[in-house]
Amino acid sequence: MNEGFSEALAQQLVVAEVQAFKKWIVEKAIRDKKEKETKGIALLVVMLCALFGGVFGVHSLMGVIAMTGIAGIAGFFGFRSKPLAGVLSAMTLAFIFPYTYTWYLSGRTTYINIELLIPMFIALAPAAIVYYLLAFTVYANTDEDDNY
Repeated sequence: MNEGFSEALAQQLVVAEVQAFKKWIVEKAIRDKKEKETKGIALLVVMLCALFGGVFGVHSLMGVIAMTGIAGIAGFFGFRSKPLAGVLSAMTLAFIFPYTYTWYLSGRTTYINIELLIPMFIALAPAAIVYYLLAFTVYANTDEDDNY
């Protein structure tokens, strides 16, 4: 070893780097799992807020605003990596669903329970569009700590 590190020092440096990389991989997996769980809970809260207005007959403007606000808060906490996209898409879903529900069921006397998913998907489409537009424009150049 005429140039560079000695063999023992090089081995120590390589071992230290491999251990640091393994630690980073484990921490990233744990962080990703927590983020996925948080997103699931947030989506559940947003869906419940949206359903509260339509299914339970809360059609007052104050009720819709309250449910939209709660959904926005849930969107913020569920999508912390892209908070603006999370908040606006959650608020869009919670605001639009009571109206799509009322529109879809207006003039109908009977319906099958599974049909209630149709207004949810109709309201989900603009919310998904808002999320992906903001996620790919506002947060286009933001890389989280995915790089080791």
